[in-house]
Amino acid sequence: MLNNQKPEVVKYLLSSAIADNFCAPLCNALGGLVAEAGRKNISGEAFLDWLQETNMFVISLDEEHKWFRYHHLFQDLLREQAMRRYGNDAIAELHRRASEWFEREGFWKEAIKHALATGDIEKAAELGEKNAYLAVGASKAKVIKLKQKSNRESLGVKNTSLGNSQVSTYLQQMLIEPLTVREFEILEFLEQGLYQKEIAHRLYISTETVKTHCKHIYHKLGVKNRRSAIKKSYALNLLVCNET
Repeated sequence: MLNNQKPEVVKYLLSSAIADNFCAPLCNALGGLVAEAGRKNISGEAFLDWLQETNMFVISLDEEHKWFRYHHLFQDLLREQAMRRYGNDAIAELHRRASEWFEREGFWKEAIKHALATGDIEKAAELGEKNAYLAVGASKAKVIKLKQKSNRESLGVKNTSLGNSQVSTYLQQMLIEPLTVREFEILEFLEQGLYQKEIAHRLYISTETVKTHCKHIYHKLGVKNRRSAIKKSYALNLLVCNET
């Protein structure tokens, strides 16, 4: 299918697929990375117009048609193609650009997520520390870092200084029995409404493994089902409710 598209369109398809949700300015920020010399370039706005005209497995997320996402299976295909064509370094650079763009626009949750995707743990922690209501992003990054040191005792609140008493409270609530990085990923997919089979496909794991992770998530949150887990996660700032 991609072979039948113009190179400048393929460029935007592959680069925008790294983001769960995207808009024209974000596409502009990402698209320049893989632009080919001598090729005609198009704007992010023109690309989104083309997506809507061709109905290219894209879903509008607002009435103004500014934000979009790809169908999950199509996004998986694009991500696989992007990795094959561009490689790890270029994909990491795309995530870095996405993180910077989301940070400038005030989308801290997304900025942290893309910083983590680059492997820049310090940057992810810095973003979380700047924004108290998203302290969970920093704690998530710190959990990764601390796990690498195999020092579980250092998860105590006394060793975690974010310069804000409210942040410390949230961290203490979490770090009594923290969610793993994989559990955070699955929790975010649950929030998006994905079924367990779809989550398994996205993460390249079995459905039974997803079920086990969900049981652990529910246990750690003290709930019994998906809806209650999401509600509790909003209350603890593990997830951020984006009101439109």
